[in-house]
Amino acid sequence: MLAESHLALHTWPEDNYVTLDVYVCSYSRDNSARAEYLFETLMQAFRPADPHLHRVVRA
Repeated sequence: MLAESHLALHTWPEDNYVTLDVYVCSYSRDNSARAEYLFETLMQAFRPADPHLHRVVRA
């Protein structure tokens, strides 16, 4: 999946803050389910106290 997509983590340890971006291109097949799985797995690993999800679906 990450061959045509990417994952970005940005951290601010001094503020105990992290952003997680999962971008899926899906040129050769629909990778949205894999992206959701990756996101959920990382959410479980970080266990954020106040999670916010912003999903953008592009055509």
